[in-house]
Amino acid sequence: MAGPFYLDSGYSKADIATVSKLYGIWAGIGGAFLGGVCVAAFGFRRMLLVAALGVALSNLAFLLMARHPSEIWAFYAAITADNVAQGFAGTTLYGRSCPRSPIATSPLPSSR
Repeated sequence: MAGPFYLDSGYSKADIATVSKLYGIWAGIGGAFLGGVCVAAFGFRRMLLVAALGVALSNLAFLLMARHPSEIWAFYAAITADNVAQGFAGTTLYGRSCPRSPIATSPLPSSR
């Protein structure tokens, strides 16, 4: 779905390849490192909430891109927001699902 949206927004295939694939990978890796550092510093539960909000709010960046078609800065903003949020959320969730992770072996507080 993203490819046709990018083309309809007026970006060339070269722009899509450069921003979405080449730059987007590095933005996602940066988000993953940021997620790992934040989980280590602030804990899993807080960062899981931040990750969920980040992923949900990153969709607003595509609205920005739709309002400014063919402007490369809007494309970079949308890809940055989406990939950083996805990398952050992926690391946060993966840390909880690893069976030998100190995060995964700590009990969750019960809500009574």
